[in-house]
Amino acid sequence: MLKRPGKMHLFKSREPNLVHYATAVTFSRVPVFRSDHACSLFIDALATTRKKEPFKLIGYVLMPDHMNPVRAGLCDHPAKWRWSSYNAYLPHDAGSVPIEVDKRWLWTEEELSVAQGGRTSPLSKRKINKKRTEEELSVAQGGRTSPLSKRKINKKSDGRTNPLPKRKK
Repeated sequence: MLKRPGKMHLFKSREPNLVHYATAVTFSRVPVFRSDHACSLFIDALATTRKKEPFKLIGYVLMPDHMNPVRAGLCDHPAKWRWSSYNAYLPHDAGSVPIEVDKRWLWTEEELSVAQGGRTSPLSKRKINKKRTEEELSVAQGGRTSPLSKRKINKKSDGRTNPLPKRKK
């Protein structure tokens, strides 16, 4: 089995409405999240990061030793594990869950504008870019106008075809 290098690669994007699933295991699988204090610190860090770099939080669970808390014997039902978003989706009193989730994961233009401090959102830019004329599209596509030509293709040296890389911002 190949050993992975000890580097962590983070994906950061300003594109709206991307969904990411993140998971991590503590060093030597130390069960850090058996401690309410450690869980509380993590949730506080998550909330702080969310304010600094806004993102939609759809769900979460802090698992000791990367194990489901029910299977680990810490509770007999997910609703009884405080450090998950399970109860955030049920009717609850404000402040009774560690951190609220975003039940609607898509960003609206208004939310994007607020999150970006009033700057033009990527969604707005996308709408502007869609207003390109047929002539501009034809030129950009090397004169091709068929529906298939809307997706430009690069030929690799081995003869395979792949879509062009995404445009740089």
